[in-house]
Amino acid sequence: MNDFAFYGNIIANIKPQVMLTRGEIACPRIVLINSENDETTNDTDLHMLVKNTIEGFVKHLIRVKNNSCQPDDIGAKIIIACDGVQEMENIYQHADLMNFARASGVRVFGISSKGGCHIDGQDIGSNRETFFKELNSLTDKENALIFNVNILCEGFDLPSITGAMPLKNLGLTRLMQLDGRANRLHRLDRERLYAGTLKPGDYANYVKPYGDLIIPTHISSVDEHRRMVKYAKLFYSEFGIPPEELIIRDDEYMVRKHQELPSTIPFDFKGGKDYNLTEEVISIIEDAKQEIKQDAKNEKTVQLRSALDEMSVDDFKEMFK
Repeated sequence: MNDFAFYGNIIANIKPQVMLTRGEIACPRIVLINSENDETTNDTDLHMLVKNTIEGFVKHLIRVKNNSCQPDDIGAKIIIACDGVQEMENIYQHADLMNFARASGVRVFGISSKGGCHIDGQDIGSNRETFFKELNSLTDKENALIFNVNILCEGFDLPSITGAMPLKNLGLTRLMQLDGRANRLHRLDRERLYAGTLKPGDYANYVKPYGDLIIPTHISSVDEHRRMVKYAKLFYSEFGIPPEELIIRDDEYMVRKHQELPSTIPFDFKGGKDYNLTEEVISIIEDAKQEIKQDAKNEKTVQLRSALDEMSVDDFKEMFK
């Protein structure tokens, strides 16, 4: 991206926190979806991945409707990053997922460089033009699951995407890029923002106030705990969102408004109140806050970061002449 001869000059260089303050992006959230912890499921089990995907979608749909000022004008659309083409195809071609999608009116898209393109269970080969035309024609009200490995994780813009779900352990940079797909402003929010009838940060009056990074996880493991602390720190540094506001438990997914939800789910579905993530989430929040405070105390680091942020490319060149 630093090859200006190839990519052209930088049009704008604005920090995410500034974009959030101006209301130019939806507010990011890390949403923890706790999975059933039984003897038949584990992280590598296809059945577990399918259950995580369906349950994560249903809970996300509830959250999208609950938080919208116009719930009838928005559907849930999740972009999902899979760990390889085979895993992706195994999930979106799974009978349970396809039966759920058909019965619930959820569109299903899948694309990869090796596996080609699929729309609602139909293989359309490598016809990306048809794939993206159909994807971009989704209405704001439609619900969709959009599977990919890497192709859609960056540079893809569909403002009605409401959530991003990684089914693999992404690096922090790629994670931010994936989450960015869900942080685009809804078209109605953008229109009202520019017209001056919607104030930045007035999330109660947004059609799509939040972009969710959905993490299906057994948060009890030490590695998962550390990973979530890293995520919280990263989001804090980029957006300035305090950890206690950033991390959402899945027991907050209870229905608070009248709405129609998918009724055909191919397994026993547990409501959020049946789960107990409270202690784990509090622990993550406290650890993240402590690490953020420790970073903030390092005055030299803060000053160095500030100085680097203010430097231009030409300034760097002058240093090394």
